[in-house]
Amino acid sequence: MKAATLLLLLGATLLEGCCRRAVRWTRPGATEREFYAEYGTCEQETAPRWSFCTGLACVDQETAVRERWERCMRARGWAPHEHCRSRGEDAQTFGAE
Repeated sequence: MKAATLLLLLGATLLEGCCRRAVRWTRPGATEREFYAEYGTCEQETAPRWSFCTGLACVDQETAVRERWERCMRARGWAPHEHCRSRGEDAQTFGAE
């Protein structure tokens, strides 16, 4: 019995580790069209004007850009919800409430 429980826990842990995280953005009453319009607006507002980086500097820059983009979306009333994404699903998607 203990072995079966241990195997079940191990399997669940391995499956959780295989989960590819994604964020579904929601706002009450919003449409998918509104999401993608504001997604693009925030992307334009937060994108660096120019970029020259190498190695870890690129990772740092991308993190800063993503954080500014997320603040922009939150300021427009969108709320992020993490979930395991299905095959073919984008990392950032619209989710109706």
